[in-house]
Amino acid sequence: YYGYTINPKSGGDLSSGNANYIAHNFENTSLHKLVDQYNGAIDLCVSSYDVANNIEIFNTTTRAAKVRCNAIYNIVDLVKSKGDGVCFDIQKVPVKFKDQYINMILDIDERLNINADKEYEISVVIPSYDIGIPFNLNSDDYRILNEVVDTWIFQPSSSYDLSSDSIASVNIFSPFWDFNRIQKT
Repeated sequence: YYGYTINPKSGGDLSSGNANYIAHNFENTSLHKLVDQYNGAIDLCVSSYDVANNIEIFNTTTRAAKVRCNAIYNIVDLVKSKGDGVCFDIQKVPVKFKDQYINMILDIDERLNINADKEYEISVVIPSYDIGIPFNLNSDDYRILNEVVDTWIFQPSSSYDLSSDSIASVNIFSPFWDFNRIQKT
């Protein structure tokens, strides 16, 4: 459910524009009825696509840490109230902020799944091209993330408006991924 765009100033949700409809009304969407009816699942998609915003969100400053903390609290609260997981579609994060990026994913997973009545899913979107994360993560970073990420979603398009007919550009991941296990949809 495309939903929660991180506000770099507060960690709140930029996507709604109305405090009563956080994350495009995620808690009250009629999709929840369909999910229940068809025994499905609904993940809240957390997004941020702007380099300047991501610098503010993932910076090493105390203010940025507070922004991330607020975002984490809000996302976990929303998902625990009505969701089944979180999909991270955060692109254009400079590599020097990879620890904060990784820790945000780990933090949300831990807060969702510690002493939980059910297991919440974590997925991460991998664009076909990006300036930093995930393309410059190393094998240790992927091992850490693989402990909590249930699904990696390879996106054939790019947030940079580059055309791509295949996921060939992700061949740099070959040491980390078993391409025989990729689900084609």
